[in-house]
Amino acid sequence: MEGKKVYTKVNFYLILSGVLSIVLGYLILYFTKDNWDNPLALNVAPILFVVGYLVLIPIGLLYKKKEN
Repeated sequence: MEGKKVYTKVNFYLILSGVLSIVLGYLILYFTKDNWDNPLALNVAPILFVVGYLVLIPIGLLYKKKEN
């Protein structure tokens, strides 16, 4: 019983890019912790979290290549 691959390289790249986006958001928050009103901490980090958690990782989990 040999099944099809559930996840391909594209799926793993999308999930990895989502994780990197989230890690980058946390790093921005960490390095701007002394200056909480920094535009990076208030604007860029939340956008990276949304893109990572709500866009890239779900697309990476649900993406399936169309078969002919």
